[in-house]
Amino acid sequence: MKYVDHIMKYLEGDLNKEEKASFEKELETNAELTSELEQVRLVYEALEKTLKVDSDEDQDRQSFIEDILADHDIHSLGGPPKNAEERQVDSLIKKSMKMSDRKTGSKLPKIFYRSMVITAIAASVAVLILILTPDPTPEKLFANYFKPQEDNILVHFAESSRGEALTGVQFYFAGRYTDALGILGEELNPDDPDPYISLFYVLACLEVECDENMVDMLARDFSGTNKEVKAAIEWYSALCFLNLGESESAKKLVSKLALSENPYTQSAKKLLRKLE
Repeated sequence: MKYVDHIMKYLEGDLNKEEKASFEKELETNAELTSELEQVRLVYEALEKTLKVDSDEDQDRQSFIEDILADHDIHSLGGPPKNAEERQVDSLIKKSMKMSDRKTGSKLPKIFYRSMVITAIAASVAVLILILTPDPTPEKLFANYFKPQEDNILVHFAESSRGEALTGVQFYFAGRYTDALGILGEELNPDDPDPYISLFYVLACLEVECDENMVDMLARDFSGTNKEVKAAIEWYSALCFLNLGESESAKKLVSKLALSENPYTQSAKKLLRKLE
């Protein structure tokens, strides 16, 4: 959206008399501005109305919204609204309108009431972010989804007897990426590649931004590899492509993961929406 900042100032009443008159005059001839104003006004008014609900929190509106964003991980929705997400958010906004008309003396239990209101506010904020946030770059997507330290497949392996015996893997989880890279590099066997050593070597490479062709390293034939490890290799291969700015190549792998049952299915579905 090109006019977001100006529209928000208009809706907030922050334009002076001359600026407001100029803005409204431009609305008469600028169809794009008019369309954007209507989109933003819709969610802005829903958000304003919802935030009138009494809050137990003694803080300003901006802090309140920031807390909601953190609690509900609204940014994970990302990208332009899709049909299913849009219907879900619309439903929550309708609930927010009903809830905001209730008084604090409602017969609903207060904990339930507060929970519903917070969820409804989060939905309203989600719509605003979905409309106003530009499409993320491949680099931004990589930064958002590259979280090997939180990956249960990798963590469980590191905690297994074999993982504990691999110093390079332990160095990786200790944040000693350069040391991990050196040790894992010595253990790489091109003739009989080990999927875990190759994967952790690539992860260490990504951490220190080395120049090797990491995608090719993960494209090898890892015979006998179980389903979960294969999914991990495909997931981090996709992220490697994103890191290289090759969105279409990443999309092919992500689509495959999104269509099958594996530990990365939900993340793949979210990422796929952002790549489309």
